[in-house]
Amino acid sequence: MNKNQTSLSLLDSEDSINQFINQISQSKRIGIDTEFMRIRTYYPILCLIQISSDYGTACIDCLTDSDLSEVWKLIYNPKIKKILHSGRQDLEIFYLLNKKIPKNIFDTQVAASFIGYPSQVGIKTLLKSELDVDIDKTETRSDWTQRPLNQKQINYALEDVLYLNQLFEQIESKLIKNNRLDWALEDSQNVLTDEDSIFNPKEAWKRIKSIKRLNKKHQSLAIDLSTWREEKSIEKNIPRQWLIKDKLLLEIAKTKVRPKNIFNHIEGRTNLSKSGIHEISEVIEKNKQESKLGKESFKIQKDKNYVRPDVFETLINLIMNKAKLLELPQETLGSKKDLIDLISKNGGRLSSGWRNNIIGRELMKTIQS
Repeated sequence: MNKNQTSLSLLDSEDSINQFINQISQSKRIGIDTEFMRIRTYYPILCLIQISSDYGTACIDCLTDSDLSEVWKLIYNPKIKKILHSGRQDLEIFYLLNKKIPKNIFDTQVAASFIGYPSQVGIKTLLKSELDVDIDKTETRSDWTQRPLNQKQINYALEDVLYLNQLFEQIESKLIKNNRLDWALEDSQNVLTDEDSIFNPKEAWKRIKSIKRLNKKHQSLAIDLSTWREEKSIEKNIPRQWLIKDKLLLEIAKTKVRPKNIFNHIEGRTNLSKSGIHEISEVIEKNKQESKLGKESFKIQKDKNYVRPDVFETLINLIMNKAKLLELPQETLGSKKDLIDLISKNGGRLSSGWRNNIIGRELMKTIQS
């Protein structure tokens, strides 16, 4: 096939998949996207992998019994650049299935924040602005487990990757012009690096944003309840919110419901069985009996002492002013969480790479002064 030709198809047999992979195996870069379902399960069900290159573009059906080992070899080849847009969830699925994270990643959403776009810019907006291409997003909530897929679904899935290589070239040229390519490459590769945090019950509490508003004692119980819920969700492979919603979990943590009263408090407000509700009472009792040390919290700490609010505000202002000067979204340069990591752990994004050179060292001097 001529390098400039593009084949658009759904591949659902091992022979057709391997033929396609062989056809594009000499590519220096490929666009990747996935379609998955996670409505009734805890773990995502990988339905499609879409791959684009100068040698062809196709959807690979992941719900057949085909051996996908050649697909994984391509994706995990460190010499081939993988272009994704907002690729964290895709990378999480790849890790779930293969227990490792692909190398040589370029995330167009991440990179776009270095050339004037908001940090969460969508692919539709980016393609229209950079390439004057309109894509259809009406199938966002489509059922990707249904077979056969209709042509509209296939076209939608293909459009998500079809222009990624062109988009990469456009963004890369602007990054080079502004001397920011290294920044984008660094952040793209760091989209997903902490393997211990992927599907880890002990990290699940970080998904509950309102936990920030709880005091230390209430946080401790909320963390324990969140860990229990995550473990139960994994065991049953059902969504965590099906067991007990965040709002009710936080309510239990804040009101410190007595274990013996927990059934009356939440009966009819959750899908938990009586045994599940009893397990919650055991979590509450255990939390009550022991003092949890070493728990992560949202307290702003400097060594073992809290940083004064006025100092924290000064640090935030330093980040805001630097971001404005660089014409970057503040959260791209450094979020409040990044600052907390720097203060409490002397670590995180602000302590390494381009951020450390641009603002991290200055922040540490202020903290230590």
